[in-house]
Amino acid sequence: LAASKAFLDDLEGRKAERVGVLTHKTGELGALLQELEGALSADQTKFLKVVSDLTLGRIEQLDARIAEQQQHKRERQAAVGGLVEEIKGLWRELHMAAEAFTAGSVDARIQAGEEWRLTGAGVAELEAHVQQLRDERERRSAAKNKAMEELQGLWDITKAESEAAQTFAAAHNTLSTQCMDAIRAEIVRLQTVKQAMMKELVLEKRAALAEVWEAMRLPEEKRTQAAAELAEEYTEASLHAREEAVRGAQQLLSDMQPLLKIVDRRLFIRAEEAAMKEQQGDLSRLLGRGRGMAERLKQEERVRNMVTKELPKLNEKLKALITEFKETHGRDFEVDGVVYEEVLRDDMEAANANAKARKAGGKAGAPPPSSTKVPPQTPRDGKDEGGGRPAGGAAPGSTATKFRSTAKAISRVPMASLDTNSVGSKRHAGDHFELSRRESVTFALPLMLCCAVCCRG
Repeated sequence: LAASKAFLDDLEGRKAERVGVLTHKTGELGALLQELEGALSADQTKFLKVVSDLTLGRIEQLDARIAEQQQHKRERQAAVGGLVEEIKGLWRELHMAAEAFTAGSVDARIQAGEEWRLTGAGVAELEAHVQQLRDERERRSAAKNKAMEELQGLWDITKAESEAAQTFAAAHNTLSTQCMDAIRAEIVRLQTVKQAMMKELVLEKRAALAEVWEAMRLPEEKRTQAAAELAEEYTEASLHAREEAVRGAQQLLSDMQPLLKIVDRRLFIRAEEAAMKEQQGDLSRLLGRGRGMAERLKQEERVRNMVTKELPKLNEKLKALITEFKETHGRDFEVDGVVYEEVLRDDMEAANANAKARKAGGKAGAPPPSSTKVPPQTPRDGKDEGGGRPAGGAAPGSTATKFRSTAKAISRVPMASLDTNSVGSKRHAGDHFELSRRESVTFALPLMLCCAVCCRG
């Protein structure tokens, strides 16, 4: 019995010790839950009231719960500290003075150094206040940007000095209410200046619109019609209408630029082609020699390549761009009042007709461009050029007779009687044709020698 009593006393001591440990841990866990949650839930209360379990497992269970809540507390403390610091940063950004805080508000309690509760409701209150300050910052920032944009426009319109404008902008680069009030006051001042300059501003926009119309190659009658639609008044509404008209015309001009570039290139090629044909009308150019003649022939070859190769590609590209332009803007593409789609269609149809005519002429037996043959003609004395002895005494088969025959045949051939594809016709009319160096000598040399023979005769 004495031994059993000693064992029981030892068990009683261990029990008391376990009860003390469990009581301490239960109290610590309850305090953490109260601090983090504000009130204990039914499950939490039930868990803490279990006092009959004095095992080591119960102690380990309490230790795990305590460690979990302590970690949760540290996280809450970090979150609350971060939110408080962000609130103070937003105060500085918005230039909020402490005296402007309402008593009992979140701002006033933080300013007073009150220790913030770590409950979920406390953290949610801080988060909501941070969001309010963020929204206020966004609202002020948007209002300031809009006001500065209006102010910049007024500076531009009233031709304010750039240095003064930059100084003002640098001095009012905050989100404080005082800064916003100063910006609004400057806007009101500049609007007064703008009203005093209204006539000058309207006339400037009219001139700017005329420049855009000129670049668009708008005909005079359409310019007059468009100008008549804008009221001749020196008011804010009239100025705004002209500003809108300038923006719309500039956008349309931007869309027309690729087409106008091709139109200009086509006109250049056509002008070069016309100049080349005019030069080809002068047959004396075939007698030229040296570098000048070579350069002229190279230039003619470049022009032919532009006409036969580049121009068809430009036509196809311009046709596609005109279709896209009509679909986008719902209007015809016009240059100097002419619907260019019709011009392009007529040009392409004419080019196709010429190509078919040249092809048909070649099939009909017309001599190729390199040919130097001339159709046989009847001379004025009624005799064939190959029969009888022509005037001058030269033998029928002599060189002089052949030279005279060639010159007389070319000079006597009527334009209407010549095949339009023959070399003789083209040389007679100065039309476009191609001559190699050998052809040039073949054609020009007999004429020169013929003149010499005739003079001696």
